[in-house]
Amino acid sequence: MTPDQIKKILDERADRLALVRQPGSGHAEKREYLSFICGGDSFLIQSEYVDEVVRYKEVTALPGVDKKLAGIFNFRGSILGVYDGEKLLNGKNGDSASNHYIIVCSFGKVQFAISCEEITGIQNRSVADLLENSSNELLPPIITGVFDDSARCINFEKLVKDESLKIL
Repeated sequence: MTPDQIKKILDERADRLALVRQPGSGHAEKREYLSFICGGDSFLIQSEYVDEVVRYKEVTALPGVDKKLAGIFNFRGSILGVYDGEKLLNGKNGDSASNHYIIVCSFGKVQFAISCEEITGIQNRSVADLLENSSNELLPPIITGVFDDSARCINFEKLVKDESLKIL
């Protein structure tokens, strides 16, 4: 074989290898999500941010605060703010009586809870299947995107850092 033929074969092999997805690449990456329903809409939150899911307990309302904060409750000796999931994620005024679960979340030292109607399970989803949220007009900026089955994926870091959790 001539050096030119060898180079051509090696270049072809390099091109074919470049098409193979390597493990851990963003395209084949799967993540584990907690799936839940708020206001009839399906949401996903990365399970690494979920500490625990508990049945809805009596939440003590706080007078004069933003309605998206349903109130506070005692969780293992810590007082946590409980956000009404429908108001926080959908911006709608829902019926808090339909909330049956509280999702206790944490990000670093920040710990809070979100109420929801139903927990639908743990799901492993491919990040490549996520249709990114490129328009903040239709979905709030805390939504990373939507999967084919209309499940909305929450960008948890943005949720914590955004104005969403701020009580006015």
